Parts: sequence; structure tokens; C-alpha cells
Amino acid sequence: MKTLRNIVIGITLGLSTVFPGASVGTTLLIFGIYEYFINNLNESVEIARKTLKKLLGSKNLKGKVNAISEGILELINEQKSFLIPIGIICILSMLFFSKLFASLKGDAEIVRNYIFVGLIVASIPILVYDVIVAHNQKLKEELEKTKEQDVKKVKKQYIFTLFKNMVPGIITFLFLTILFILKQKGIGLNIVKPEELGITTIIPAIIVGAIGSIAMLFPGISGALVIGVLGYYDVMLFSINKLQLIFLIPLGIGVILGLILAIKAIKFLLEKYTEETNFAVIGFVIGSVLLMLPKSPNNGYTTNLIINCVIAFIGGVILAFLIKYVGGYFKKFEENNK
Repeated sequence: MKTLRNIVIGITLGLSTVFPGASVGTTLLIFGIYEYFINNLNESVEIARKTLKKLLGSKNLKGKVNAISEGILELINEQKSFLIPIGIICILSMLFFSKLFASLKGDAEIVRNYIFVGLIVASIPILVYDVIVAHNQKLKEELEKTKEQDVKKVKKQYIFTLFKNMVPGIITFLFLTILFILKQKGIGLNIVKPEELGITTIIPAIIVGAIGSIAMLFPGISGALVIGVLGYYDVMLFSINKLQLIFLIPLGIGVILGLILAIKAIKFLLEKYTEETNFAVIGFVIGSVLLMLPKSPNNGYTTNLIINCVIAFIGGVILAFLIKYVGGYFKKFEENNK
């Protein structure tokens, strides 16, 4: 069952990674493993940090080799049933879908987008429901400890807190609205062409990788779209398809650096400001619907295209609930077989 879970999650994450507008964070939320995924990434970063500390502290070659081998073995032991298989499948999925998306043109590209619009729209009530249930549970626990004469006061305070905690959601929605406006107006940095790859693109690739991976982990934000705004999406697809290591290696270094920063930030926010963070996530997800909406085709929407888009949208909605169900099923299965 774990193998099937890893295959499904890995394929979906690979698709979300290379698709402009799709969000890896949102995909993890729909599966119900967002916090679990972040915690596992954080544990892996800690293993890497300890390994680096031992490596720098060793004064001879044997000590350095031992430090690296111990770190690798510890990482494999910790993540052999989760991050490692998911990561391998995710990379294979990225290779497949990057080739597929490079071949899609015209109406096929528009229909593809509406699948993700349906997926995101369907995920919004799921996320809102989870946040409201958690808030009401806190209120219930507080009321059980409250004297009868103070019940109204506590209820009013919780309603105020609920609306106050929605503010981060409004801010994140406005942020993605700005990204949407930039996308519609075609505003972004100069697009880098494949023939420009070389020594001069190494540092920019690291920076782009870091920014993209930070964006990728926040639900609702598309790492691929942010990379597109920075002007590097086409060259990223080209490099994946043609295995251009002069771009992929520095990009990978940037991705790792970005993940380290993002994991620490997200873990802190989820622990210290849980409800505010959850509303910020919902704002990101709602705003990402705008980013997924494709530009109107030059010939306008034909009847056939409208029908195909509606079918694609419905398919996306069904897919969201299917992913939620599958994620819940995997979670329940693992709890029953511990």
C-alpha cells in the first residue's frame, strides 16, 4: 500500500512541479500530508546539517568519508519508505510531463488549464472546512473551561479572532492577484533563451532555483509560474528535456537552499501561528485560480472548446475529491496497520 501511495503522490507532485500555475503545496494539502511532508523534509535537513558539521570537524580523509557515509545511511534509513521513493518517481514524472507540455499547443493547452482550475476550485471548500472545524474545536474546549457568565464573552472573542486571523488570507490573495495582473500584461524579466546557457547563467540559475522552490512549498503558489515570471521557464523545460547539466546542477543547488529556508519558515509558522497560516494558505489557493485561467484564444471560444473546457473543469473537480479520498484511505490504512 505504501508503494502505491508513493507512486500516486510522486506522479502528482511531478506534474504540479512543471505545470505553470499548479502548486505542489496545494497538491500536498489535498492529499492531507502537507505537515507530514514538511516534517520529513525538516528531518532530512537536520540529518544533512549534522553530516556537514561532522564533515567540517573531521581533520582527515577517513573521518570525512565516514561522516558522509553515515549521513547517507541515516537519510536512507529514515526516508526509504517516503521521501526517497516519492522523489525518484517525482523526477521521472517531471521528465515525462515536461516533454508532454512542450508538445501541447493551442486549444489543448487551454483545456489542460481548466483541469487544474477545477482541481483548485474543488480544494477550496475542503481547506475552509478543515480550518473552521479546527477553530470550532478550540472554541468547544475553551467553553468547557469557562464559567457560565463568561460564555458570551468567550464566543465574541473567538469570532473576533477568527476574522482577525483571516487577514493573512486577504494579503496572500492580493499578492497572487498582483501576479495574475503581471501574467496578463506579460510583465516579467527578460526571457532567457536556451542558446544563452553557459557560465553566465550559473548564478542566476541558483537564485531562480531557490526562489522557485520557496514558492513551490507554499500552497497556492506555483513554483513553475514564478520561474516563468523570472524568465527561466522555457529554458528550464529545455534543460530537463535535453539534460543540460550546466543549468540543472546550479538550479538543483538553488532548489535545495530554497527548500531549507522554506521548511524552517513553514514549520515555525504552522507551530506558532497555525490558524493564521492556514488562512494565508487558503488565500494563496483562491488566488491561484486566477493564475490558472488561460488567456482567451485568438479565435475566441468556440462551442466545441467551451464543451471541452467544461468537461475538463468537471474532471478536475472529480480529481480533487478522488485525491482527497485516496489520501484519506492511505492515511487510514497506515493507522490501522501500525
